[in-house]
Amino acid sequence: MSVPALTDAASPAIAVAGVYVNIGKACLLHDVTFEVARGDWLSIIGPNGAGKTTLLRALAGGRRSEGSVIVGGADPARLRPRDRAALVAVVAQEPMLPDRMRVADYVLLGRTRFVPMFGVESTTDLDVAGEMLQLVDLAGMGNRPLETLSGGERRRVAIARALAQDTPMLLLDEPTTSLDVGHQQEVLDLVDHLCRTQGLTVISTMNDLTLAGHYSHRLLLLHRGRAVAEGDVADVLTADIVASVYGARVRLIDTPDGPAVVPTRRGHLAPVDPAEQEGS
Repeated sequence: MSVPALTDAASPAIAVAGVYVNIGKACLLHDVTFEVARGDWLSIIGPNGAGKTTLLRALAGGRRSEGSVIVGGADPARLRPRDRAALVAVVAQEPMLPDRMRVADYVLLGRTRFVPMFGVESTTDLDVAGEMLQLVDLAGMGNRPLETLSGGERRRVAIARALAQDTPMLLLDEPTTSLDVGHQQEVLDLVDHLCRTQGLTVISTMNDLTLAGHYSHRLLLLHRGRAVAEGDVADVLTADIVASVYGARVRLIDTPDGPAVVPTRRGHLAPVDPAEQEGS
C-alpha cells in the first residue's frame, strides 16, 4: 500500500485553530487549537462526553464548526465528497455495515473514488481489497455476508475499507472497540507500520490510555470540550493529570513502549486484630 503525497510538504498535515462546535445552546468544543505533522499519529483522549468524536467529525468535514480546520491544505467541509475521499479516510466508532453485503464488496467501497462514473472496479481495485483483508486478518472471508461477522471482525473489515481508500490521512474513532487483545495489537501494529514506512498521518480517538500512550506519537487531552493538555505522551499522561481530568486513581508504570496506566483499588480497611476477635 502506498500513501499519496500531500501538497506543500513543509506545512502540517492538519492545522486546527480556534475551533468551536455549538449545537443549540450546548458548546461541544471550545477554542481548540493544535497541529499534526505529516506522518505523525495523534490520539485524542479524554473522558466520555469530552468532545473527542465531535472533533474527529469536524476534521472529516462532517460537523459544522467555527474557526479554522485545514486538512492537507484544504477545508474538508468545502470539498466535494470525491475530493475529500482522496484526502482522508474515516472509520466511525459504529460504522454502518449492510448485513447482506459480502465482505469483499464492502471493502471495495473504499475504492469508489478510483472508479469512473458508470464504470466497474479494475483488477487493481480487486487486488487492493484482497490485500487489505489479508492485512486485517480476514483473508478467505470475502464471500461471507457482513451479518455473519463478529463485533471484532466487523471492526476490522471497516478498517480494511478505509485502508483500501489509499489516502494520506486516516481518522479512527475508537479503533480497538470490540477487539480482543490480540486483534487490538494487530490493528494498531498495522497502523503504526503505515505511519513509519508510508508516512500515513493518523488521528485516533482512544479510551484506553495505555494503548494511546504506547502507539501514538503525541496526545491531545480534551475535557468538557476544551483542550487541557497537548504534547508528547510523557507530558500528557501523568498521574496528576489523569486524576484531575478523569477523577481516577491510577499509577503509571514505565515500560519500553511507554507508560502503562494502571487503576488502583480503593484502600482496604485495616485488618482486624485477632485478639479483638477472640474477645468479642
